[in-house]
Amino acid sequence: MSKVIILAGQEFVVVAPPFGKLRKIINSMNKIQQFSKEVEGGVMSDESMTEVSIILSLVVGKTVQEVDDLQITLKEMASAMEAIPELCGLEVKEVKSGEAQA
Repeated sequence: MSKVIILAGQEFVVVAPPFGKLRKIINSMNKIQQFSKEVEGGVMSDESMTEVSIILSLVVGKTVQEVDDLQITLKEMASAMEAIPELCGLEVKEVKSGEAQA
């Protein structure tokens, strides 16, 4: 399974990560959830943004610094972070009646 995510206007074809990267992605997602409980007003903390950089770097095959240097919009970040759990098999896409499963 692969997906195309767009960061800084660039297309990245990403595939399901190997288990070692998956563990790191899940760890970072858990940290984001913990940090989000500590921040009010829906604003992401610096710690959460650091974890987002780690996740994106693992998925697109760049270093954290290379990801941080990209001019990523918030919309692109949100879209990518929405696609990653499904790509990793962490979210089950609901199959509508009459649709074939992939």
